[in-house]
Amino acid sequence: MKNRLIYAALLTVIVLLFSLPYFSIQHIDFDEMTYLSEKDLKAELSHLKGRNVFLTLIFRPYRKLFKTYKQIESLEKDVHFPNAITFKVIEKKPWLSCMTEGQTILISSDGIILTRGGDYVIENPNQMMVLKGMSLEYFADDHISGHLLTQLKRLNNLRTTYFPNQSVLIEQDAYNSWTLILFDQILVKLGNLDDLEEKFSRLHTFLNMIETENYSTINYIDLRIKNKLLVSKSVENKILENKLPENKLPENKLMENKLMESE
Repeated sequence: MKNRLIYAALLTVIVLLFSLPYFSIQHIDFDEMTYLSEKDLKAELSHLKGRNVFLTLIFRPYRKLFKTYKQIESLEKDVHFPNAITFKVIEKKPWLSCMTEGQTILISSDGIILTRGGDYVIENPNQMMVLKGMSLEYFADDHISGHLLTQLKRLNNLRTTYFPNQSVLIEQDAYNSWTLILFDQILVKLGNLDDLEEKFSRLHTFLNMIETENYSTINYIDLRIKNKLLVSKSVENKILENKLPENKLPENKLMENKLMESE
C-alpha cells in the first residue's frame, strides 16, 4: 500500500512538471555571437515558446539549428527555471580569408562560409592564409567545393611546413593559375596546383641558399616549368647567376636557375 502511494505521488509530480503552464518556455536568449544574428536564431526557435521546458530538454528540438546554420560548431544551453533558456553558440573559427570583388569572405576549415563582408577581429591573422582574385562564383553556396577545399588544404599544409608563422597571400591570376606572395614581397608563380610538394621543396631549397637581404632584388620566382626554378631579378643587382648545386636539390632533381632581367 505504501509503495503504491509513493508511485502515485511520483506520477502526480511528473504529470504536473510536464503539464503545468508554469513550466512553459517564455524566454529564449542567446549569448553574443560573432557571425550569426541573434534575431535570426530567435526567430528560428520561436516555435519553442509555450512548450514545456522539460520536454524540450528531453527531445532537443533546438538542434535543428545545426542543419540551418552550418557555422555552428557546438551549442550549450543554460536553463533558468521555470520558463527560460539561454543558448551559447560556439561558432566555427575562420581558417581562410578570401578577398574578392570588394568582399572579404571568411571560411572555416570544413569549407563553410562564415560571413560575406564585415569587419571582424581575427585571432592570429598573420597565420591565416589569404586568397585573392577568385570569382564570386566559387562562393555561390554556403560552402566551397570539396575539390577546391582539398587543394587549398594541401597548399596550406605545405605553407605551414615550409614557411611557418609567415604571412602568405595566394592570388588566382587566371583560371587554374596561382601566384604565391611570400614575406609581403616575393612573388612565386605556381601555375596550377599540381605537384605542390615538389614545387614548395624547390622553392624552400632555393630561398635557403640566398641571404634574406637579397629577397628585395627578386622580381619573381617561376615554378611553372617541371623540375625547374626560374628567377627574374632587378637589372641593378647581379646575383643568383649560377645553377643551383645539384647536391642541394631535393631528391637530386635537376633545377636550373635562369636569370631573366626585367625590361
